[in-house]
Amino acid sequence: RSLFHSKIFMFISKSKKQTFLGSHNLTFSGIVQNLELCFNSDDDDLFKNCISYVYSVLEKNLDSKDSLFKKITPFNSKTKNQRLLTNENEGILDQCLKSVSEQLSSIKEVIIFSPFFSPNLKPILEKIMGINPTGIKLCIQKDNHNLDPTTTASFDKLSLNEITSANTEQFTRSMHSKFIMFRGSDKDLILIGSPNFSSPALLKTSKDGNFESAIL
Repeated sequence: RSLFHSKIFMFISKSKKQTFLGSHNLTFSGIVQNLELCFNSDDDDLFKNCISYVYSVLEKNLDSKDSLFKKITPFNSKTKNQRLLTNENEGILDQCLKSVSEQLSSIKEVIIFSPFFSPNLKPILEKIMGINPTGIKLCIQKDNHNLDPTTTASFDKLSLNEITSANTEQFTRSMHSKFIMFRGSDKDLILIGSPNFSSPALLKTSKDGNFESAIL
């Protein structure tokens, strides 16, 4: 009954594997019209991790004799370099913040963009505040979000920003991207994928929230 919200495209030939992981659905608006954000990689480990993720989802939902399940079985592979973040066993935000804390000694700024938000943002924002960023920019596109601005007023370090562009024609397109950027003193990290800024996407597992996938 959980919402399957992951967006992963995998292509394989005899010589190459290619993975596209991001915010875009397999729709005309997702592939052509919207402003979407996608991570493109030919990394073997990422490809294998994506296959393992698909395999684990099928394993829970299909009979072991199902032809689709059998086709994917040979590709099942566990790799040491876990670049893919899914919420099969742990919330995506917890995994992300743990990795960010290990890689960045200090965080100057967190920049968030999402078209959809939970009515109560406090649990998510408090977790991000736990890594002590200097400031948080929460970004929205006019007329393309469900955020109630009053829900952010109690957070001193948080500023609400509306994304604009000099290119008016381009900005008639809906921004469907979802990302969280962590700006450090020596490098930046960005979480890209399917999760909106909501509890079912970022805090919960697929058992009680959405099925989500992302990469940091």
